[in-house]
Amino acid sequence: MKKISVNLAIERPNREGLCSIYVRVTIDRRKKDFPTGKKVPLKFWDAEKRTLRVSSGLPNAQLIKATIEKRKNEFEAIITQLELQGKAVCFDTIANFRETGSNKLFWKYCEDHTQSRLDSGQLSPNTANSYFVCIGHLKAYSPNIQTCDLTGDWLEGFQNFLLARCSSRSTRNYLKPVNKWVNDAMRNRDLERNPFDRIDLVKSENHEREFLSLEELTQLDALYWSDYSGKEKGSRSFKAEKRVLEMFLVGCYSGLRKSDILALLWDHIKINSKGMGKYFQIKQVKTKTTVKIPLTPKLEALLDTFPRNGFLVFPEKVANQTIARKLKVLCQKIGVSKEITFHCSRHTFATACLTMGMPLEVVSKLCGHTDIATTKIYARLIDERIFDEMEKFDLDGYSKRRLRKVK
Repeated sequence: MKKISVNLAIERPNREGLCSIYVRVTIDRRKKDFPTGKKVPLKFWDAEKRTLRVSSGLPNAQLIKATIEKRKNEFEAIITQLELQGKAVCFDTIANFRETGSNKLFWKYCEDHTQSRLDSGQLSPNTANSYFVCIGHLKAYSPNIQTCDLTGDWLEGFQNFLLARCSSRSTRNYLKPVNKWVNDAMRNRDLERNPFDRIDLVKSENHEREFLSLEELTQLDALYWSDYSGKEKGSRSFKAEKRVLEMFLVGCYSGLRKSDILALLWDHIKINSKGMGKYFQIKQVKTKTTVKIPLTPKLEALLDTFPRNGFLVFPEKVANQTIARKLKVLCQKIGVSKEITFHCSRHTFATACLTMGMPLEVVSKLCGHTDIATTKIYARLIDERIFDEMEKFDLDGYSKRRLRKVK
């Protein structure tokens, strides 16, 4: 009778001092390691008990230990199943059983991976939600595909499936998390070949960054004060419209992303110790960097109209679909025909700052850009718009129009 054991083991530390944790299966003194996808510094590993020291001070130690123990239990359950079915227990049958098990349906694999990263704080709720939407598309396209069966043909079919329902830009955005999940499966040896190596991904359409001009922003601001300010009563649709306009204007006057605006607290408003006014101090959700944004008189006046019901500036959540729909309505009210999304408020802030003569470095700091090259994109947008507007500079035509008016 074969002597079989399943334990946790680590490899030697890498250059960063981290040790990869494996499930080690031993069959008659022959060993094979299966990765768990977890790495920890050597000092947090209990070599005698072959497990993680939970009380060692390692962040998320309980979660990491639960994950690796779950992986170990999976292998023990597989070996038990093989023995009950009267099948030979060897490394190949164990690997095959893992690949063809129902828990290895690709959409389920992606769902578990996303939920694990969300629970450990590695993914923001907004990013996780977009990943779950992508998983919904995966499930609709091929609910029974297993991770080990992914091929280039399958991926090309999924890309065409998305293109029939979304723009090329959205299709590329959906394929990004799929690529992450595929790479994770490769690292865990659940997939032998990367299907992304065998297809040409659709190219995204050239997408101009839309923004409101200073004149259009002034019109939107005037719309708020004339039609919405101080009006708390109204239909549900009116209240949603008002809330979207308030959030959008805060974005236009601060450059904060939607995720930061939704997380904005009244405590994030600080008073300058040198008597130079108030400012936002907030850690950005996306980049994890802290930005300080002085409050302009326009922004201060806007915030003063908001009721303070709790800690959040915007305690009532608004669905993304509602935001998109209401922004379209608001733009129509001021005669703007551009395709404006909520993120255009950030574009509007950056271009407005540059238009009014702020140095590129200052705008980059206000926006929290980690690379000034990102800010330069807005400078190029302004340059392009300048050339477009200069086509209107026609003195001859202007003189003729003036003469006609005089006559």
